[in-house]
Amino acid sequence: MKKTIIISLLTSTIFLSGCLFGKTPLDQALNEVEKEKLNKAELEALEQEEVEEYVKGLHEFYEENPKSVEEALSELEELEELNVLDNMKVKVLSEYDDPTEFALYVSDILFKFYNRTISPTDYLSFLNEHASHEFKRDFLTGDAEDDLLNIQAVQATFEDHQVLHTSYKVSEVKLKGGQREGYFYRAVVLDVPIEQHYMVTIKKENNMWKFHEDKASVPFVELDYIESKKEETIIEEEDE
Repeated sequence: MKKTIIISLLTSTIFLSGCLFGKTPLDQALNEVEKEKLNKAELEALEQEEVEEYVKGLHEFYEENPKSVEEALSELEELEELNVLDNMKVKVLSEYDDPTEFALYVSDILFKFYNRTISPTDYLSFLNEHASHEFKRDFLTGDAEDDLLNIQAVQATFEDHQVLHTSYKVSEVKLKGGQREGYFYRAVVLDVPIEQHYMVTIKKENNMWKFHEDKASVPFVELDYIESKKEETIIEEEDE
């Protein structure tokens, strides 16, 4: 059975559309059997209606309830207080033994992936080189052609929903598990505009850090900025 790559934006999109606005017109109108009976034009029309209703619902919800999400989150748990990494150069290396450098690199890759400015081939290379063994076992098939098709399908979904990430911030890395596991937050501003938050988990394998998970999360409280402004990605030559 082919595995499907799970991306947190899809999870958060389903969460928002399901919890805030109820089922979408596409969900209400169709089950899987009915979908197969539709021709391409009819399906595209329904998908467009779904997107329009979703975006409309976002605007209406945040206009009518500007504090409700923050209040609800604060009731769930105490928000973590962390510094923000800023103006730190993104180093493109074959391996990472520094968790901060790896957090900046992973955040840069994910930002480009959600915005479709990185190709499926390059994103698959990132996963093959920098994902944990557990991630690759669960979400990659081992067949490059199938994996590329899965990644292309996810990026097509992003494009269908017409949502872009305009900017992002990265928190400092917190280590746990005997310093063999860590996590950090990504605060992403969308063009809707709203801000979404994600927690990224990284794990150490053979003394090098690997990407393990990126999932929707509660916000974090920003304490201070380490440096001032994020620079463009640079590629550094590794010492022989």
